[in-house]
Amino acid sequence: MKDTPKYIKDIQLKIWLEKSPGERLYQFLVDNDKMYQGILVLQKKNEKKNLRDVERHQQNEKLK
Repeated sequence: MKDTPKYIKDIQLKIWLEKSPGERLYQFLVDNDKMYQGILVLQKKNEKKNLRDVERHQQNEKLK
């Protein structure tokens, strides 16, 4: 992020590097899984919206 000051980034890096490789790997996997689950939720919402749009279009075509 561009709005995070350098001294904060340095502290975050120091904390990250103090963790063991196993802890870092575990954190990566947890974060990656949460991000993937969020993407799936957004995809489902988008699919529902697209389905509603198609249904509306089909009904409008029937009314013509």
